[in-house]
Amino acid sequence: MKRMKKMKNRGSDFITTEDLKAAYTVVQNSPLCIRTPMIHRCQQAFSIEENVQLHLKLENSQTTGSFKVRGLANQMAHLPKAVVDGDCHVITMSAGNYGKALSYAANKLGIQATVLMPKTAPDNRAVLMRGYGSKVVKVDVSELQSKVDEKVANEGMYFCHPFDDLHLIAGHGSVGLEVLEDVPNPDIVLVCCGGGGLLAGTAAAIKLHCQTPCRVYGVEPKTGKTLIQYLPIL
Repeated sequence: MKRMKKMKNRGSDFITTEDLKAAYTVVQNSPLCIRTPMIHRCQQAFSIEENVQLHLKLENSQTTGSFKVRGLANQMAHLPKAVVDGDCHVITMSAGNYGKALSYAANKLGIQATVLMPKTAPDNRAVLMRGYGSKVVKVDVSELQSKVDEKVANEGMYFCHPFDDLHLIAGHGSVGLEVLEDVPNPDIVLVCCGGGGLLAGTAAAIKLHCQTPCRVYGVEPKTGKTLIQYLPIL
């Protein structure tokens, strides 16, 4: 297995309109993804006042059950040649949805993948990933990043970051562009937030392409409000 050269870190860059449009094209043409439906004017089902129009983007109907495969489609389109040629395997860390999506994509593309999971993650997720052909290793949560770094350094693996990657974020931005096609000029867009990749991509797409002012809010559960706890120091 060939050693991978250290990749340039674009973490301080911004997503551009060109990045979003290119990623949108990749996602729309990718066999890994589908275009998810939009349910229009469903506010009555949630007992919301009539002067509010609620539209739901059903990303839970996406391939593998979540939006993750969108970003992965664009991530996979920018893999180093060594990975594409089979000289290098990919590795990631995930408790579930990203690992499932990566395993699915790797299986379809003929790429070898390893997923490091927290020991506390449900076993049925590991079974699913292994079913796609991925190698799954469970480690302590505190050791996830260090174990990934160890595999990259010692075995020459290529790290696919589960949320902090510009190609991934641009791919997730396809959600925002589809929203604008289905509901032009929305007033407010609510986006679920975990690692922040979907929120970042969708917000970039909305802010750069919406023709009227639109507010984008990240939404996270009260029991897992990681982002809001860190906002005061950002």
